[in-house]
Amino acid sequence: MAWENRRYTIFNVSETGSFDWNTVLDKPALCRTNITGSYVLAKWDGDMPSAVQSLTTRVSSSADKNASMVNGSGESGSFTWSEIQSVLDTPGVWYHNPPSGSEG
Repeated sequence: MAWENRRYTIFNVSETGSFDWNTVLDKPALCRTNITGSYVLAKWDGDMPSAVQSLTTRVSSSADKNASMVNGSGESGSFTWSEIQSVLDTPGVWYHNPPSGSEG
């Protein structure tokens, strides 16, 4: 599936223990988190998985590198590829957890 058809959500790390990671394209050890470790990012193709729909801490807007709010325009406030790229391009806010043993 093309990147432009992928959808993303940001939610509080407090829900990761009960979240069904088999319904999204990420795994907890490899997903992006914000620098404070309080929020995580999950992505999927197609319809929003029920596990994502049931998250109570899902956010539908986040600041970009210019401190402008990016509002999720996808289903239930999910982010499109271009929207999440604006959020992730914010320096010093988000990072990708590398696979274990690949830290340089």
